[in-house]
Amino acid sequence: WLLGFDALSAREPQGARIVSKAVGHDVDVLPDPTLLLTKKEWEETFGLTDRESATPYSLCYLLTYNKDIIDSFEAYSRRHNLLPVVILNNAELMNHDGIDKRPAGPEDFLNLLYGAEAFVTDSFHGVIFSMLFEIPSAVSRRFPKDETNRQNSRIENLFSLIASRKRLIIPGEPISDDDMFIDETGPVISALDAERKKAIEYLTKNLERHDR
Repeated sequence: WLLGFDALSAREPQGARIVSKAVGHDVDVLPDPTLLLTKKEWEETFGLTDRESATPYSLCYLLTYNKDIIDSFEAYSRRHNLLPVVILNNAELMNHDGIDKRPAGPEDFLNLLYGAEAFVTDSFHGVIFSMLFEIPSAVSRRFPKDETNRQNSRIENLFSLIASRKRLIIPGEPISDDDMFIDETGPVISALDAERKKAIEYLTKNLERHDR
């Protein structure tokens, strides 16, 4: 059924190779749709204008629950006098005392992240938004490196795209000050602007062709 599409693209080179093999022609690699908006556009759309909080806090958002990462996050937060806030998306988080647990929809998530002093995540989109909002972040490995169905590659591809110096923290390791930083802004913005331009040109070309 893929052959019925006039244009095909993929988010990762690995996916593009799979689709290309199935359809018999090249498939474009384009950025995740969240990257098509600039930081300013996200701020204006969701009213993200104030980073001040009565109590400075750090934020943790994990797609896959991992007690070791939660413990490392809490220890980092305490060292830096930050209130540890965890987005409540797993029942097992209720077993952790001493952390602030917050249920959050998409808009709540953006507001919480925008105001955070530090961020720990294993989420691809968490990495994207921390990068867009210029929040110091540490990124955890979600799956073992040798696991067949691992999804670490999408974050690794993003790091490669922006020439990030970040590493994927192995659960059980402490989160050090060397892990929690913002990549140099200039090269990141340049890389994202180039990818955004490529994606918009791709969309414009194919939508215009469809309208003819």
